[in-house]
Amino acid sequence: MTRLGVEIVDSRVTPLRLGTIGLAIGLSGFDPVLDERTKPDLYGRKVKVTQSNIADDIAAAAHLLMGETTEKVAAVVVRNARVRFDGAKNSRRAKLMPQRCLIFSGMSRGPSR
Repeated sequence: MTRLGVEIVDSRVTPLRLGTIGLAIGLSGFDPVLDERTKPDLYGRKVKVTQSNIADDIAAAAHLLMGETTEKVAAVVVRNARVRFDGAKNSRRAKLMPQRCLIFSGMSRGPSR
């Protein structure tokens, strides 16, 4: 049995950083977030916060190989990635409501009085 996930990648810029990075803009077939909470760290302590966005990690690696100029690499095959295959999963799992977002939650909602 072959397990397969598909991801669509685009480039973007990041505030205060030079250059572009790869970002997953859509996916199907695997869970985009690897939840590390409750697992032990290198020192045996229980991890309390970490959730890894595996989809964006894969997108960054693919972006490096695909390039943005004359490389002409239209697709990248990634094998043995640390993903959990699930045909029902898609990119919505990796999105947050603005209230839960570290950046957006701290932004002002208009002029302060």
